[in-house]
Amino acid sequence: MQDFRDLKVWQKSHQLTLQIYQHTRNFPKEELYGITSQIRRAS
Repeated sequence: MQDFRDLKVWQKSHQLTLQIYQHTRNFPKEELYGITSQIRRAS
């Protein structure tokens, strides 16, 4: 049986999530619990 981490779809979605977290790190601190949180949860 194949590990889910070996699936290309999982690898691509994981990379996208990491990129989203990296970009939202630069958002204003006052947005941390607003739009930043929403974007991160959606990823």
